[in-house]
Amino acid sequence: MLCRLLTAALAFASVLTAAPSTVSAATSFGYTTGSDKYIISTGKGLTVTMKQSTCDITSIKYNGKELQYKSKATHVNSGLGKVTSSIKTLSDSKKTIRVVCKATGLEQTYLFRPNENVIYMGTYHSSDRVLPELRFLARLDRTVVNAGIKEATIESGMTAIEAEDVVSNSKGLTRSKYYSGVPFIDDDVHGVKSSAAGVYFVILNLGYETSSGGPFFRDINNKFDVSNELTFYMNSDHTRTEDYRYGFHGPYALVFTSGAAPSASSLDFSFFQNLGLTGFVPSAKRGKMSGTITDSKSVLGESNVVVGFSNAAAQYWVKVAAGKKTFTSPLMKADQNRGKRDPEWFNALRRLRSRKPTAADIDLFNSRCSPSSHVPE
Repeated sequence: MLCRLLTAALAFASVLTAAPSTVSAATSFGYTTGSDKYIISTGKGLTVTMKQSTCDITSIKYNGKELQYKSKATHVNSGLGKVTSSIKTLSDSKKTIRVVCKATGLEQTYLFRPNENVIYMGTYHSSDRVLPELRFLARLDRTVVNAGIKEATIESGMTAIEAEDVVSNSKGLTRSKYYSGVPFIDDDVHGVKSSAAGVYFVILNLGYETSSGGPFFRDINNKFDVSNELTFYMNSDHTRTEDYRYGFHGPYALVFTSGAAPSASSLDFSFFQNLGLTGFVPSAKRGKMSGTITDSKSVLGESNVVVGFSNAAAQYWVKVAAGKKTFTSPLMKADQNRGKRDPEWFNALRRLRSRKPTAADIDLFNSRCSPSSHVPE
C-alpha cells in the first residue's frame, strides 16, 4: 500500500559561492583565529573554541561557564583526525559565520548566527569513508551540566551486567545509554539540563532522510557517566536493519538555553536553502505528493497511521490521525534514474498525477511498484 502512495521530486541543488569573509572580534558576534584555534562568539553568551587541524570543539563557554568536558572533545564520531578546515563570514544579511571541515568521505559544516546560542550543523558523508556509525557527540562536563536522561544515568555503586553498556544497582535497577533512545519520528528535540544550562539537539524532520532504519528506529541520545554525553546518531550499527544511506545529514543544531527545551519550530533553518552545502537539496528541487489510504475492510480501525517512503538514498514518513485517509508527504528529493529505467511506468505515473489514468495505467503502476520507488516529475 505504501508503494502506491509514493512519489518524489526533482534534482539536486546547485552549489553557490559564498562572499569573502571578514574577521571580527570574538567578544561580540564574530570570530578570531590563531594558534590552531577558531574562537567564535554569538554575541549573546556562547563562545565556542575549535581546533583548526581537527575541528574538535575543545571549549563551550555559555554565560561564562565552561560546559565542555576537559578530557575529551566534542566532534563527529570520536573525532575525524586531521582535516582541512576553513572559516569565513558569509555575505547574507546575518553575516553568518561558517566553518567547513573536510576529510576523505566526510564534510562537516558548522554555522553561527548573531545573537543565537546555537551551533547549526550539517554532515555530508560519502561511501569514500566507511564508518561503523555516524554520530555527532557533545561531551559535556557532568559537574556543570549535572543531569542527564534518567534512564541513561549511571549512578555510584552500579556495576556492569551486560558488557559495559547495561549496569545495575544492588536492587536490580538497570540503566543504559540504550534506554535513552526515542523513535526518530518523535525525536525532533532531545537534550540535558542543569541550573547552568540546557543543551539540546534540534533535528528537522528532513534531518533523518539520509539515516537508516525508518520512523520507529531509535538510538543512543545520552549517557551520563564520567561525562554527560549528548548524541545525535545519523547512522548506527547497534541494531541496524538496512544498509546505510550516504549523502547530506541534517540540518540539525546544538542549542544552548537557560534550561528549558526549545521547540523545534523556534529555530529557523531556512537560511540553509541558499548556502550550497555539499549534498544539500533545497526545497525548490524537491516535490511532495498527496494520497489516500484504502482500507475497505476497516483493518486500521481507530489506529493512528504512519505512511512511510524509502529507497536506497532517502527515507521519509508522515503521521495520519486515526480516522483520516488522506495524507501529504514531506518534501522529498528524487531518484534521478527510475524514469529512465522504466519510461512506460513513468508515463503511467504522469497520467495518475494528472488524475486521468486508465485502468491499465493503475495496474501497470502497481505491478511494478516497490517501497523503494521514487520518481522525478
